[in-house]
Amino acid sequence: MPAWTCPRCGSAWSDDSVPCARCGPAPAADWNVSGPENAVAAGVPVVAPEAIAGAFQPSAPVALTSPSGPAWGPPRPFGELFTASFGLVFRNSGWIVRFTIVSLLPILPFAFWAGRCYSDWRLAPFTRMLQRDLAVLSNRPVLEPENELPMLLLSVMVLVVVALLCQAFWAAGIVGTMAAAGRGEKASFGRAVRAGFGKVLGVAGLWIWMTLRVIPWLLLLIIPGIVKLVAWSLATPAYVAGEARSAEDALQVSDRATRGRKWTIFGFLLLMWLIGKGVDKAFSPSDDLRKSIGMGAAFAILGLVAIAQCLLGAAQVCGLWLAWADAIAPRNPHSPAAPYAFRAGPPRP
Repeated sequence: MPAWTCPRCGSAWSDDSVPCARCGPAPAADWNVSGPENAVAAGVPVVAPEAIAGAFQPSAPVALTSPSGPAWGPPRPFGELFTASFGLVFRNSGWIVRFTIVSLLPILPFAFWAGRCYSDWRLAPFTRMLQRDLAVLSNRPVLEPENELPMLLLSVMVLVVVALLCQAFWAAGIVGTMAAAGRGEKASFGRAVRAGFGKVLGVAGLWIWMTLRVIPWLLLLIIPGIVKLVAWSLATPAYVAGEARSAEDALQVSDRATRGRKWTIFGFLLLMWLIGKGVDKAFSPSDDLRKSIGMGAAFAILGLVAIAQCLLGAAQVCGLWLAWADAIAPRNPHSPAAPYAFRAGPPRP
């Protein structure tokens, strides 16, 4: 029986009917086969590519929304999911921090504009009073004051749209880079930018569709809405990794993938939310502290808090990616998330 060896990950097996379970199918020219019947004097037996051209063909697509087919993988232990998510972030902290900063920069001018409009709206009564008094003292006609509310609403709507697109770009970039690393490519800042631009509109549309779908559940009762949010929490990894072709397909795939692991995912998301709230309460400077240390130091502290929150958000994205990997690996071994599965051991991109 010949022994097949994968040129990318080094895995070896004797069954010539399937490609590498870790890397998936590859061009026939990339593969070597060795065995006693093919021994050569040099000790490195090689079979011509045309002799094995039909041995490695891409497998048929796995119908992830079908109840039939291979079973979904077992859930990862909660402690392992928590530590592995932070470990994945710290091993990739170089490009993740830079990519996060670039993703947040477009929000700043629109946030400043919305804050300026809000301040004008709050000060509008005093501004009108001052303008009326000055007009009376200078014997000028009192002009009709402008209404600041429409401009405030416009600035808030623009800020929400920009923030949604930036967050979708950020999440798609991180998940897309992890998927590329699972396919053997190098994880880098440039890869994250390309992945973000490639999937930003799709992820934003997925989130909008998910919000519209979950609103009836939240209006019915809070608990069913939370259950649905947990059930659909793996929709983004499924869509970005190419396992779902549409937003509805991603929701259905996520709903099936989270069966048996909802409590683990819910506990992970709840713990991440509590840690974020704790960091915000513990390190955000109060008004008295801002007056005592100065605005420069206060802004520096707020910047550090923002970086910590972004790292927590990246750990949450990576944790959901690992949960998706654990679910999809046995059902579709050729998925780019399969190398991250708990039983196979997460790679170090």
